[in-house]
Amino acid sequence: MAKHVKKDVNYSVGSGVVNLRLVIGEGQLGTATGLLDSNLLFIGSLIDMSIGHSDIIKGKKLYIDSSIKDVRPDTDETIVTIELTDDANSQTITSEGKAEQNGGTVIHDIEISLL
Repeated sequence: MAKHVKKDVNYSVGSGVVNLRLVIGEGQLGTATGLLDSNLLFIGSLIDMSIGHSDIIKGKKLYIDSSIKDVRPDTDETIVTIELTDDANSQTITSEGKAEQNGGTVIHDIEISLL
């Protein structure tokens, strides 16, 4: 059975285009899906993209769900790192979780309110 990690955070949207970078770390195998409100933005494990202009995305929610399988025998740790940047602000968001057993899966559910 998969372990679930839930994280809710706020990002203060500044000005200009908002960029997102996502990395699944610790050498683990995983895939993330990103939605802006209900619109699919991406599916992948290494993402570097623009998610829209600040005037358009302010007030929306960014939902990122990552499923990470523990494939390293020396650690059961999993981590998702998200970097959001625009012309005025930047923020790094991390979600960490430990698989309940070697070879287990951790689901990271991250909700980011774009304020």
